[in-house]
Amino acid sequence: MNPPEVSGVGSFIRFEWPEANVRAVLERVTNHKDKVTAEVTILNLRSDGTTGHLLMEQMNLLAGRTKAEVANRLTEKRADVDWPTLVEQFCVMVIRKIRAGEPVQKLGGTTTLPPMLWQAQDLLPLKAPVMFFGDGDTGKSVLALGLACCIQYGLNELGLKVKQDNVLYLDWETDFHDQERRVLMLQNGFMLQNHPLLSYRRCHRPLADDIDEIHRLVLEGDIGYLVIDSLGAAAGTELKEAEAALQFYQAFRSLDRGGLIIHHMPKDGKGPYGTVYFRNYARSVFEIRKYQEPGDTGISIAMRHDKMNNGPKLRPIGWRLEFTQDAITIERKALKRMPELAEFADLKGRIEAELTKGAKLVKDIGANLNSPQSSISTALGRNPETFIHQRDGTWGLRAEEEEK
Repeated sequence: MNPPEVSGVGSFIRFEWPEANVRAVLERVTNHKDKVTAEVTILNLRSDGTTGHLLMEQMNLLAGRTKAEVANRLTEKRADVDWPTLVEQFCVMVIRKIRAGEPVQKLGGTTTLPPMLWQAQDLLPLKAPVMFFGDGDTGKSVLALGLACCIQYGLNELGLKVKQDNVLYLDWETDFHDQERRVLMLQNGFMLQNHPLLSYRRCHRPLADDIDEIHRLVLEGDIGYLVIDSLGAAAGTELKEAEAALQFYQAFRSLDRGGLIIHHMPKDGKGPYGTVYFRNYARSVFEIRKYQEPGDTGISIAMRHDKMNNGPKLRPIGWRLEFTQDAITIERKALKRMPELAEFADLKGRIEAELTKGAKLVKDIGANLNSPQSSISTALGRNPETFIHQRDGTWGLRAEEEEK
């Protein structure tokens, strides 16, 4: 019998023997001290693409008697298959796989520098955990859902070039009805028709406790990207203890996929809530702040890049979310055009926002921004593509001056 075709994610592994029309699915594969166990399902592969059930069994993959008994039971149902060989194949391959772990790779063998790889250009690194954190009701989930739609649909909107992938939204906070409404409103905002569907799952258990089932969903749904909403419930234990972060990220890493993780911040507003390991294990972290006037039908959002492992941090990013009766629109905006959030910008952005009101002297800019004149002068001098020094001694915005 030829070796099987093998695919899998984490503890969910699937084997197929096309010449025998057989599939073996091993779930909850676990390496114990003295045995390796798995839930094994054996299926017939029919010509019309459907499957027929042959056996489901909890197996010790090292137990010769168990393997022989399973092969005998299968022979009683289909005598045309070499079941002892087939059973031995998947048992040996699984044991070798989980004991070997990841392969050793050699570093430094390429002659050119590999490029940075992105799920969404400059914002979401490929196959990496990214965190958005902020107070409740700041638009984090709506923005994350909008980004998920762009990835699912392959939309290069919002000023981002995306890599298309199937997305799985894992939700510990709301339910299908609420998220279905949001997605339909976002689709209306993007003016989409005939689009692929976004996968959604309402979750109850912590990610680490539910990871075996999520392995199956990821493989069978051909999922390439995930959204975790939100981290507090997904971590599932005392968030100030390092163990909470270690268990969460160990489970997340086993998926071998990238993901956007939504999280909250403490009352003092300093960093993500809980142990520092939540921030440390994420490869990129953004703080989210919002501004909304009473009666305003939209919200203004500022994102500050708090951490980036592979490359420079981005300048603060502005977003405007508008809500109508049947649509949500998301627009990326420069913070200089959002004076209500200008204090959240970096110094260059705050100066830009200040100069949108008109050209000013360095001393006046410093006084208005409560910043030293030396810092203002340095920022102005380092950014000649943005600022222009005028004959009367004031500084203005180059683009606006050139438009005149």
